[in-house]
Amino acid sequence: MAPPPGPDGGAGLIVALATDRSPADQRRVGALASRTVDRVVVVDHCRRRDWLPVLTSLAWTVVTAHLAQRFGFALSGGPAPGVVDGAFTGGVGRYWDERAEALAVAAAHGVAPARCLTLGDSRSDLPLFAAVGGTVAVNASAECVAAASTSLMTQDLADANPLLDDLAASGC
Repeated sequence: MAPPPGPDGGAGLIVALATDRSPADQRRVGALASRTVDRVVVVDHCRRRDWLPVLTSLAWTVVTAHLAQRFGFALSGGPAPGVVDGAFTGGVGRYWDERAEALAVAAAHGVAPARCLTLGDSRSDLPLFAAVGGTVAVNASAECVAAASTSLMTQDLADANPLLDDLAASGC
């Protein structure tokens, strides 16, 4: 079922908070994706606008599922660890393509990629940035900033909310 239309009449999808950097990298660059209050503020912002908050990541599915449940994302995904006879193998059981998976979610909800927004911070987000209508690079690498619709360096991830609103209002 498609999410209800947003305030501008069109359905929106947020592929929010790609968490591709390690905790050490997040601390080093000041990325705020790991702070509970920031995630909740962005997820709540999306829900108030009838946007579908989705967490996509290169972190293992067990991590993304936990984060999605803890912070209220509607959907989540990532690569799956290899398991044989109930034991982790140390390998990858299923690889994850953030772009393809996010676009599949959008299609399943009847939302055109041009009406999707995403936040990201690193090179692994570039294929998704190229596929959706609006992108926000948050505390991101120079490569990510160059590819984004807009960007910000911040100590408060809630600062991204007005940028998401502006992108949605512009027709993304």
